[in-house]
Amino acid sequence: MLTRTRRALPTSNVPVALTGTSCPVQSSPEISRLANLGTLVLGNNNLTGPIPTELGNLSNLGTLVLGNNNLTGSIPTELGNLSNLGTLLASR
Repeated sequence: MLTRTRRALPTSNVPVALTGTSCPVQSSPEISRLANLGTLVLGNNNLTGPIPTELGNLSNLGTLVLGNNNLTGSIPTELGNLSNLGTLLASR
């Protein structure tokens, strides 16, 4: 039987970079707990699905890298809430 351990998400302004993975993107309210995140790099992961609207809740996000994935749909209007966003990379 597998047990799942729930870990606390980082809350400091530490960059998070995940590359070289392959999985569908799923919306999750948990991502809102990363409000202090300054940099999120998810490029080169073969991610599929729409960009999660919850990313618009990351109020301190200055850099968001989503390029080189297989994301579908439009860039969510919620990303317009990111007043500190200086860099958005969302190429295919």
